[in-house]
Amino acid sequence: MTSYTEVVFHVYHGGYWVKHYTGDLSYLDGHEMKSITCKLEEFFTVMSTEMSEELDGQKIWYKLPFEEAKQQKSLSNVDISFKNMCETGKWVGFLDVYLVNSIEHPHDMDVNDPFEEEIRVERNMASFVDEDPNFDYNDTPPNSNDEDRGEQFVRFRMGIQ
Repeated sequence: MTSYTEVVFHVYHGGYWVKHYTGDLSYLDGHEMKSITCKLEEFFTVMSTEMSEELDGQKIWYKLPFEEAKQQKSLSNVDISFKNMCETGKWVGFLDVYLVNSIEHPHDMDVNDPFEEEIRVERNMASFVDEDPNFDYNDTPPNSNDEDRGEQFVRFRMGIQ
């Protein structure tokens, strides 16, 4: 197996992570990509010189090219994740890096997908409904107590015998 001294970083910026209601994760609006080739240990230095404006308020994530988006890992300069990235990048030679605005999304969009909690509440509430779907309210009036049928009673009236 070969070990790479220089690694190609595909840096995607301008986008953000979105988790869909199905559980899938995707990077949206990250149409800008910059390729950086450098030594692993010099990645932050080279990236900060080439992309100084894009780094303000950004959180950095990385993943291997053959991994899915939900397998991304957070990255920082002093963290153990940087050492892990250097170790894996040494053997693979390519890494995908994502810059995500950690404060707010550049283009907030209202997504009308149902939340998992809303779906669960609706499913639970369906069993608590008291209505009988086969009951017809027009057949029996709500205040009926069968007054029109049966024996009629004579009332007592004062003064009449």
